[in-house]
This record gives sequence, structure tokens and C-alpha cells, in this order.
Amino acid sequence: MTKQRTRRKLKWSKANGKLTKDFKNILIPASGKEGAKCLKKLEPFQFKELVPYQNDYLAEMSAERYQFELPDSWKEAQKKVIPAIKTSIETDIGGDSTKDIKYQTNYQQPEFRHLLLPIWINSYTF
Repeated sequence: MTKQRTRRKLKWSKANGKLTKDFKNILIPASGKEGAKCLKKLEPFQFKELVPYQNDYLAEMSAERYQFELPDSWKEAQKKVIPAIKTSIETDIGGDSTKDIKYQTNYQQPEFRHLLLPIWINSYTF
């Protein structure tokens, strides 16, 4: 009686290179946990429909100031893009599996905008 075995052969090879990836319009909530929950419900947000701010928009309305400063928001944005960068590197390398990937990121000309998004919260008593 003959036995049949399957054996997997691996051939590891080094790879290196440069990857350029653009990220635009990454929404980072600046108003705490509740803001993050609301923001997820608004996504995908239509950035093409943005208009410049005017004081009339908030006339007789209450508005929340941002609770996080720009450096903290920048860290949150990086947390969102790092997984996409890793995936792009693995895809670019190809093969069935990768290991020991080392990478260095370089962010060029990051731009920031503060946005007021139209979120209304109501409460009703019955």
C-alpha cells in the first residue's frame, strides 16, 4: 500500500521598494465618543458638497466645539492609514505569504480642515 503525502515548499526571497499612496478626506471626529458614533452613520460623507463656513449657519443653534487638538487628531488619522499601507505593501510584494515586513512612512504635505457636520440630536417625551 502506498502512502501519498503533500508537502509545501517555501522559497523566501527578499524584496524592497518604494510605495506611494494618496489618502484624502479621512474624517476624524473631534467631539468624543458620541461624535465618532454619529460620524460612522454619516459615512461616506460627500466632500464634493462642502461649502465655506458662514456665521449664519449656526444662528440660534447650539454647536459643540472640538474636544481634541490637531496633534491628537493627526495620530488618529495615522491609525486609520497604517493598516491600508501594510495591505498595499503586502499586495505589492505578492506571493502566498509574507513575513518580517519592515517599513517606514513619510507623510508629505498633510492638509487639515476643521469641518462642521450637520448632526441634529433630538429628544422627545411621550
